Amino acid sequence: MCAAFLGFLNDNKEILTAIGGLATLAVGVATFAKSVNEYARKNALDRFEKYMALSKRWDDDKDIQKIIHLLDGDKPALKKVPYKARHDFLASYEEISLMYESKLLKLPVAYCMFGYYAIRCLESKNFWRGINKESPAWYLFRRFAEKMQEVERGIVSGKINIKRWDFGF
Repeated sequence: MCAAFLGFLNDNKEILTAIGGLATLAVGVATFAKSVNEYARKNALDRFEKYMALSKRWDDDKDIQKIIHLLDGDKPALKKVPYKARHDFLASYEEISLMYESKLLKLPVAYCMFGYYAIRCLESKNFWRGINKESPAWYLFRRFAEKMQEVERGIVSGKINIKRWDFGF
């Protein structure tokens, strides 16, 4: 029995080596796929955590909340908001823009969570008192807000269907 088995192994050495190689390859591919999946999940979790920190800071900042309230309808009281508060508001949007440009925020999330007030701010007459909207310092803000305007026009015209958007991280 033992001699027959050894004979079988010897006669089929090439086939058994190929099967062993394929099994090793399959284990390697499965390990690689699991690693890629875990990396993608961790990356998504990191992006979500960065978004949540930004969102919390946004919600907790009384100046930002005051400004977004006044941006609805471009209320004249925006002119009375201190320069520093408006400057900090724009700086927050530049951070959002960097997150969007770096692919940490997908377009649907950026638009739905931050786009509306970026557009309202860009279009505001009262917000910009004492701030040069065309300054290179606000390029990222303008670029982001203009992209959000483009998306809004697409939604309004029916060219963009938000029901088909992927809001995942």
